[in-house]
Amino acid sequence: MITEDGLRETLRWHERLAPDAAPVAARIAAGVRTRRRHRAAGAIAAVAAAATVAAVAVPALALRAPAGHRAAGAGSAVTGPAASGAAASGATAPAVRFDPLAIPFTVGWLPAGWHPRGTLDSKPGIALRMYDGLRGADELAVQLWDTRLSGKSAADPPAAGAVVRRHVHGDVWLAVAGTLPAAELDRVLWSVDLRRSEQLTFPFRLTWVPAGYRPTDSDSGAHHWYGDAAGNTLRADPPLLGAGLGLDSQRTPAAGGALEVGVSTEDGSTAAKGSPANSTFLGRPSRYEDSDGLAVLQVYGLRGMHVSVSAVRTGHPELTRAALERVMRGVRLVDDPSRLADWTDRPLG
Repeated sequence: MITEDGLRETLRWHERLAPDAAPVAARIAAGVRTRRRHRAAGAIAAVAAAATVAAVAVPALALRAPAGHRAAGAGSAVTGPAASGAAASGATAPAVRFDPLAIPFTVGWLPAGWHPRGTLDSKPGIALRMYDGLRGADELAVQLWDTRLSGKSAADPPAAGAVVRRHVHGDVWLAVAGTLPAAELDRVLWSVDLRRSEQLTFPFRLTWVPAGYRPTDSDSGAHHWYGDAAGNTLRADPPLLGAGLGLDSQRTPAAGGALEVGVSTEDGSTAAKGSPANSTFLGRPSRYEDSDGLAVLQVYGLRGMHVSVSAVRTGHPELTRAALERVMRGVRLVDDPSRLADWTDRPLG
């Protein structure tokens, strides 16, 4: 039995077979100019040309604007108009450049009520946008990745829940996963625009890092839901803000940085969360611990933020406690770090 969903999928997978209207129209116009030498046939040729252009252009447009855009229900625009879908299908996909301080795509549509900013996460060969909705159980992840650079196979889902995916080109894949109906996941997928990237912004800048260290990965954004010490899922209004930057002295594909700097409005300092202060630093309660090759320095309530510097000590003898403290002293927060609108500085320029 032929269903509407089956017809949509067939049209999408056969999109590449649709002729491009522009060159067809150009060939028709050239033919019309030639035939106009014969006045009697010229008028007939012009009418035929117009009919042919319409016959070609209308099906091509219908195929390149997937039906899911029109049928998945009400929602909200996020970062601009929904993409045509050609980028996701690979027909005219642009080259993808993975950058530790940028996400090489934007999402044009989300269901109504979902937080439009979300959290942006960039790792070697992977770019991820995550959103939360009206309930703590709501999840939505949009991921673009290069299987060669990231070491992540095409079959690996970006998060739990249902998954829809598209092969962009070469080693690059795009997937959407989450707790949404399949039609809405598909609409989010086809709204992804690979022609528009977004720089990650941060509420801090770094004035000192060890010599030779450069960004390898980062995350920045806002989320409503968090877990308390008892394991309950609670909603924060206004949303919680957080950002992190990974650095290393050499490229470490799919591993992230040996040195991590993070800030958050969610205070993890309480004893109930297992990280009570054991000292003071910069005049604020702090905690330093070093075990199993991982050192972490945390400062609580620093201008309303929870700031941490952590390091993988194994193989990085330069990342001493003194080095972590120097990095922490060099962190410069923006004027109002608890306001997302003030996140204007980018670490290391």
